[in-house]
Amino acid sequence: MKSSGPFSNFVGLRLFRRYAQFCVVGGSGVIMDMAGIYLMADPNMLGWNLTLAKVVAAEAAVINNFIWNEAWTFRDLAVKVGWHQRLIRMLKFNLICATGIGVNVVLLTEESLV
Repeated sequence: MKSSGPFSNFVGLRLFRRYAQFCVVGGSGVIMDMAGIYLMADPNMLGWNLTLAKVVAAEAAVINNFIWNEAWTFRDLAVKVGWHQRLIRMLKFNLICATGIGVNVVLLTEESLV
């Protein structure tokens, strides 16, 4: 009797592997974001303004995630494209993420005012 389920075939295993890679990349972005905020905003470190530290840390995390997803998570799906097309894709990704960064900055600013 053949078993059914998400890991019963090669496609399911590949999908799970890609999902795990995506989660690892996302986790590395969270770590970069949090560590960046700490290093830049802590008065004992750089002592930057909290909003500026959040924007810079989040942007570094976005770039990190794009590069690692391109190079590792989705490398087998990547079409051989030039740097110009890759840069356009990066800018689109960054624009989408900028919305989340904006919401985070507003919430962070509101929280620090309370």
